[in-house]
Amino acid sequence: MAVSGTPPRAPDARADELLAELAALARAVDGPDFGRLALRCVSRTCVLRNFSVYVVPDIRHPAPVMTMFDGDLGEYRIRRNSSESVKLPGYPGRIGELIRMAGEREVHMLRQTPDADDPRWPIYRRSGLIERVTSMRIDRLVAYNVNYYRSESDGPISDEEEGRLRPLLPLVNALVVLRHKILGLTQLTAMPARHQVTQLRGAGMPLFDALTARESEVCDGIVAGFTAGAIALELGISENTVRTMRMRAYRKLGIQSSSQLFALLFSARDTLSR
Repeated sequence: MAVSGTPPRAPDARADELLAELAALARAVDGPDFGRLALRCVSRTCVLRNFSVYVVPDIRHPAPVMTMFDGDLGEYRIRRNSSESVKLPGYPGRIGELIRMAGEREVHMLRQTPDADDPRWPIYRRSGLIERVTSMRIDRLVAYNVNYYRSESDGPISDEEEGRLRPLLPLVNALVVLRHKILGLTQLTAMPARHQVTQLRGAGMPLFDALTARESEVCDGIVAGFTAGAIALELGISENTVRTMRMRAYRKLGIQSSSQLFALLFSARDTLSR
């Protein structure tokens, strides 16, 4: 991918400034601004405008679930990219290789630049991205895959930027893992990603037991990070039907957004575990 112009230079950050950024990130570890602050922190060393986190609840059966995202691409495009990426040829193998590498030694920084022969190329080109910086950490049997994305407008990552970024990523990743543990995200994703709501409905969980089979399937897709279009393709229905089913399900559950759906799932999982 051709890139013109001079890449933007991340502001030089003194050690005390980076420590202050990390301290702010640590204070926000369980708050709604964590993603924005994580991007701000890493961009002190290297300009990165989007990031996502995938959790593999059990590395013996790799099935990544996107649990966090932030950036200037916006929710729609990030979710769309995610739902398309996990369906690409070779995706399970790439995740398996990352897990193998992380099992031998934590993957602090792996740079990936898809070219025209890579199945991911159309997604990157459409989104104005040229490179992904990946790191993975395994805690017991749970893998945390953290991805940062470089925009085409910012040019390739320079050696100088890489040198500044590399020692910072393990510290940020440790906070990502801590956030998941505090918020119980690993408990949420312990269920098969595509069947969480359906299983709660089948278990007779109050509120969830009022859903129809189709409504629970639509909610399963939302929880897995799929767009309305992706859910429609998978279920063989129209996007308008997906939106109607979502509206009906949310009304029965007494919620109005996907974030409230996640919160309700946390509560339901906690009730089941007692």
